[in-house]
Amino acid sequence: MIAVMLPAPTFSGRTMPVSLLPIAHTDMIMHQLAALATAGMDTLVIPPHQNALHDYFQVRFSGGMAIRTSYEPPPGTILVLDACTMPGRELAALLSCHERSRAPLTAAVSAAGRRPLGLFAVGTDSPAHARPELLRKTSIQAAASQFAMADNTIRIRNVADYLAATAAALAELPDRSGGLRRIANSVWTRGAVFISPRASLTGSILLGDNCSIADGVRIIGPAVIGDGCMICRGARIERSVLWAGSAVGSQARITDALITSGFTTGPGALIDHCVCANHATHRVLPLRPGSYRTQHSARGLRQAVEIQA
Repeated sequence: MIAVMLPAPTFSGRTMPVSLLPIAHTDMIMHQLAALATAGMDTLVIPPHQNALHDYFQVRFSGGMAIRTSYEPPPGTILVLDACTMPGRELAALLSCHERSRAPLTAAVSAAGRRPLGLFAVGTDSPAHARPELLRKTSIQAAASQFAMADNTIRIRNVADYLAATAAALAELPDRSGGLRRIANSVWTRGAVFISPRASLTGSILLGDNCSIADGVRIIGPAVIGDGCMICRGARIERSVLWAGSAVGSQARITDALITSGFTTGPGALIDHCVCANHATHRVLPLRPGSYRTQHSARGLRQAVEIQA
């Protein structure tokens, strides 16, 4: 079966695609490939104009899946995947539901709130497979069949979604622990780290290589600390992600935040619902119940992607 990936709608083609965001030390595209392979997909068609994805697969193993920029529709089912969507474990069930229903189009919606997730299973007799970009304008109500997926299928369009996807990936670490070493109940690392005996780490936490965690530091998961990060004395990090090479000053407080590569917070800094990138801090507004998109959080994640590129 073939999976067709739509271009990411939030970011321009000049920046790194959202599919290359690191989630729990693994690029998002690799999470997507793993879910697709588990669901029985053997070919992924990527947007032809996103050169970053093409260059990515020139130097990385695709897990045995064929990567193409165009295709001839074969007999069977085609899965259209929004580039911002990180599929959950129900992907195989979605395809099975589509085949059983014999519907021309099956759209996936969230189990909570019934919002669309950007996953569409298309039959080859449907004209939609020829131009999958048209599916973006397809209303969920017009779909012939719907399939409710659990909340571990996440569409990443802002920082809140990114942190939720990170938490979902950390929850699956016990099942995907290849190359990782467990150093505490729910704390994993993939390299050598220094952790003070007077530091406290609770919840699901993933540490990168060559991290340093000083006295009195408290990290509350879900949290990801990237390679080469330094957490100074007395700092507190809660439900946040630090990309490689960042540093947290002494007595700093970081909650529900994304700290991008190379960023250093000052001593005593208070960072709450923020994105710190390129020596600037973007405030991320709290999300209303049922809402998953705000202008501030999308702008902050866009700049983080540009810095990472």
